[in-house]
Order: sequence, then C-alpha cells, then structure tokens
Amino acid sequence: MVAALPVAKLVFLGIRQVSKPIANILKKSATDHEFFSKNIIIPIGQGWHWMQVVVPRMSMQNMRTDVRRLSDKDAIALGAEIVGEVFIFTVAAVLLVNEYWQTSKKTAAKEEKVNQHLAQLSDELKHLQMSNESLHEHNKALHAAHEAASDSMNRMAEKLAAIEEHLKQRKLLPLPEGGEKQ
Repeated sequence: MVAALPVAKLVFLGIRQVSKPIANILKKSATDHEFFSKNIIIPIGQGWHWMQVVVPRMSMQNMRTDVRRLSDKDAIALGAEIVGEVFIFTVAAVLLVNEYWQTSKKTAAKEEKVNQHLAQLSDELKHLQMSNESLHEHNKALHAAHEAASDSMNRMAEKLAAIEEHLKQRKLLPLPEGGEKQ
C-alpha cells in the first residue's frame, strides 16, 4: 500500500520558496513607487536605523537619543530589506501556525476516536458486569432450588425408609429373593 503524499506540506514548502522572490519584488517596487517609498519604506528604514543606534547606546547606559538621519537612498534600501524580511517571516509564521492547527485538528480527531472507543468499551464492560450479576443471581437461585430439591429428596428418602421399615415390621413388604423372614 502506497502512503499518501503530504500534498499540503509540499504546497506550503512551495509557497515558502516563492515568498523569497516575492520579497525581492517588494524590495524593487519599494524603490520604483514614490508614494510607497516615501510614506512606508523610508519611515520604516529610518525607524530601524534609529533602533539600531539607540538600543546599543541604552544597553551601555548612554541615554543620548539624537541619531543622524539616513539618506533617502539608504533609508529606502534598509526599509525595503526590512519589508522583505518581514514578508518572509510572516509567510513562515502563517505556515507554522497552519501546520500547528492541522496537527491539533488531527490530534483532536484521534483523541475523539480513542474516547469513543473507551466509551464503547466502558458500555460493554457495564453490560458484561450486569450479565455477570444476572448470571450470579440465577446461579444463586439454581443453587437454592437444588438445595431445596435435595432437602426434599432427603426427606422423601427418610419417609420412604420409614414407610419401608413400617411395612417390614407389619410383614406387608415382600422379602427380597433368597432372604429370610425376620
């Protein structure tokens, strides 16, 4: 039997591979479109540059926050790089969340199947216990009936022996063959 291909995983791997060229297209379009570069890419590049300069200063307990601005060309290059990396990271994160969700769904389905099987086994066990109790009660009733019949037969045997003895004493009972009269 041939295992099914993990088509979804192959598709997601393909999407991840395609995201890198798409990120490069985003970087190129950032430099080509004036509105996109001035309103989105340059502020991202300047903000990233500011963080790259100020955070190390803060870690060295230098609270100076004045940072020389990058040129628009350098800010566009840095901002485009950040946008491309964020795009690739976002695609990877979405794929990771989707994989987690798919795995969780499969695990939940397996757990539900196991729980149903356990419930079925529990029901069967209860049914067998009830059958066992019923058989035990029936066995007790049969044992009580056997005891009563045995007691009754013993009493009848005693009565029969008493009647036989009485008949022998009155000599109404024929003697066994070859036996003598008493």
